[in-house]
Amino acid sequence: MKFIIEQKKILKILKKNNSIIVKNYNNPILENIFIKLNKKKLILISNNVETELITKTYVDHQFSSGETTISGKKLFNICKSFSEHSKILFSLKKKIMKINIETVVFKLSTLPSSEYPKFNSLKKYKKFTISQKYFKKIIQKSYFCIAKNDARHYLNGLYFIFNKKFIRAVSTDGYRMAISTILLKNVNFKNNSIIITKTGILEMLKLLKENDEKIYILINNYNLRIYTKKIIFTTKLIEGNFPNYKNLIIKKPEIILEINLKIFKKALNRISILSDSSFYGIQFHVKKNVMKIISKNEENESAKEKILIKQKHPKNIKFNLNSKYLLNILQNINSEKIHFLLNKKISIIQIKEKNNNLNIYIIMPLIF
Repeated sequence: MKFIIEQKKILKILKKNNSIIVKNYNNPILENIFIKLNKKKLILISNNVETELITKTYVDHQFSSGETTISGKKLFNICKSFSEHSKILFSLKKKIMKINIETVVFKLSTLPSSEYPKFNSLKKYKKFTISQKYFKKIIQKSYFCIAKNDARHYLNGLYFIFNKKFIRAVSTDGYRMAISTILLKNVNFKNNSIIITKTGILEMLKLLKENDEKIYILINNYNLRIYTKKIIFTTKLIEGNFPNYKNLIIKKPEIILEINLKIFKKALNRISILSDSSFYGIQFHVKKNVMKIISKNEENESAKEKILIKQKHPKNIKFNLNSKYLLNILQNINSEKIHFLLNKKISIIQIKEKNNNLNIYIIMPLIF
C-alpha cells in the first residue's frame, strides 16, 4: 500500500473514526483503525464492539492498493500536528507503516487486517429514509433521560417506535421520562420498535448534521445501520421489552399550571444554588396564581422566590422536585409558555410546551 493524501482530507475522517475508539485490553486491535485503499478510494473502519463507523475519501495519488490496521490515536495526533495543506505520503512495507510529512518521517507498527473484527452485513432488514435534521432532533429532545448502568438493561438505551404516521423516541431512568414525536407524511415506514444503546445514540449525535440531507436507515433484530454519502454507521440494539410508557401520560389533567419559561428558569437557577447536595430538592408551593420556589440545605441555609403563574384550578398545592432533573427538561423546551399537568394525588408531574403535545416530559416528585 502506498498513497499521497492532503492532511485536511484524512484528518476530517480520522477525527470521526477516533471518536468511537476506546481503550480495549482484551482486544488491542480495536484501538487500531482498519485502512483499505482500492485504486484511489480510501476506506477507514473503527469499532468499539457496540458501534462501528466506516468513512471514506479519495487520495490525491495512489501508487499501490492494500489494507492494514494502525493505531487510530497515534495516526490522528501525527496528522493533526501539521498544516492542513501538507501532503502526506503513506507507504506500507513488512508490517511497518512509514509516514512522510514535509521533512519528518514516522514509522508505526501495524496489526494484520485479517484479524480486525468487523460487523457483518445486515440480513432481513427494514429500510427507510429520513432527513438528518429530523432524526437528530428527535434524539436531542429525548436522549438525556436514558438510564446509566441500570440493572434493567432495556432502560440503558433510547426506545424508538417507527410508524407510518410518526417516529417517537422515549427514554427513562425511573425518575424522569422524555417522549419526543415527529409526525410524518407519505413515508414508507413499517411498524417497528427498537432500543438503541446509549453509546450508539451519543455517536449518532456527533455524526448527524442539522440539514435536509437524506439518510438511509436499516434495522434488523440486532443492529441499526445508517448510510449517508460519506459514512456508514452501525450500532447494536438492546434486547428486551421497554416499559409501557403510555400508562404514565396524564391524558385528562386535573391541575394545570401555565408558567413563563424564561422567568421560571431564571428563578429555578437562582434558588437551586442553596439546594441540598444529595437530592437537589426544591419545594414548590402554589396558591392564588403565585408559585413560591423554596430551597434548603444541610447547613440550614435557604432561598425563596415568588413568581406569577396562571393556575387553572382553585386548589392550593405543594410538591418537591429534583432541580437538576427539572432544569435538564427545561433546557429542551423552546416555548414562551409551558404547562405543568398534574393529577390530584400529584403522583407525577408532566411538563410540555403550551399548545404542543409532541414533546412530553415527566418527572417524579421527591418525598422529604
